[in-house]
Amino acid sequence: MVHSEQRIPELDGLRGTAVLMVLIWHFVGCMVDPGGSWIEAALYSGTIFGRTGVDLFFVLSGFLIIGILIDNRAADNLFPSFYGRRIARIFPAYFLLIVVYWLCYAATGPTAAFNAAHGLLIHAGAQVLFAYNWLMAIDNGPVSRGFSVTWSVAIEEQFYLVAPLVVWLTPRSRLWKVLLGGALFAVLSRAAMFIALPSHALAPYVLPFSRIDCLCAGGLLALAWRNDVAFGYLKKIAPGALAILSALAFFMVYCIVTGDLNSHMYFWGHSLLSAFYFFVLLFVLTRRPAIFRSPSLTFLGTISYGLYLFHPLMISLFFQAAGRPERVASLVDAGLALGALVASIAFCATSYFFLEKPIRRLGRRLSYDHRSGDRPLIGAIDGAATIR
Repeated sequence: MVHSEQRIPELDGLRGTAVLMVLIWHFVGCMVDPGGSWIEAALYSGTIFGRTGVDLFFVLSGFLIIGILIDNRAADNLFPSFYGRRIARIFPAYFLLIVVYWLCYAATGPTAAFNAAHGLLIHAGAQVLFAYNWLMAIDNGPVSRGFSVTWSVAIEEQFYLVAPLVVWLTPRSRLWKVLLGGALFAVLSRAAMFIALPSHALAPYVLPFSRIDCLCAGGLLALAWRNDVAFGYLKKIAPGALAILSALAFFMVYCIVTGDLNSHMYFWGHSLLSAFYFFVLLFVLTRRPAIFRSPSLTFLGTISYGLYLFHPLMISLFFQAAGRPERVASLVDAGLALGALVASIAFCATSYFFLEKPIRRLGRRLSYDHRSGDRPLIGAIDGAATIR
């Protein structure tokens, strides 16, 4: 019988892999002109799969969070402990980002990266309420490049609002039906929104009900991970399934590079990624590859949350300070991008060890399981090194 307190160090490395994919995409693929030289086109095509690192984050988060809730649904303090520790995990880096964002706005004035679009009250309100994804959907754009990456954090926070209640109210034997239903609803709503509102093509990408299929896929794996029969069956089909899904993932990249990205991703691409990363996570859980225990990946995994939040802001800050567009078209631009990357890692490592980690440690001390009187409610809820 597995439990959320079981330590799985490879999950740190998997999270590090996910953030590395996003970094490669944002620092390379997004910084070149795909219609430029053949080198730029090759860099764009060769790194575009990195944008799916967010899908991997969602699958991993669904696995970890649903697993915690399954194991502790009978705990007396499930809700206050869960939400208290989520606050300790999510709020420090996120609200630090808000402070830094508005300091940049004060220093640079309104720009595409730092602005008060829709008015200061609405803009700041969307940030504080974890609703930036809704503002982006209405705007059909990033609103501000320095904060737009938080759409995925907003989706996770909105998922956290309902997931504990759903798990608590649903018998474990029926939970798979709810999760499967949620995944199917996301698949259908994504396609339906794109068909109904093609002029707002960003909405299916950033709204929660059209993106929860990856989170539900992770939750389904959490259920199977706790059922010997189901997990044994998945282990049997995993090699063949992963091979087929890998081939389809390469085909997906070809389709989105040579055709319309939105139509492919919204009709079948993100659904494919839900299944693909489901089996990638299954592979890591069963095989425990040594590469995911490497110091570099585990370090990136440790600071991945802050690194994901802050790196777009750093890119914008470096290029604006130099008075250059956010494109790598020269060695100077490449140096700026490298400087932004190094600054992002250094800043987020400092934030993790001196701000985030102490607050998370406090969150652990303040929450405990009333059934035992002193046993913490899932130590892994605070980090990737264990099932959180």
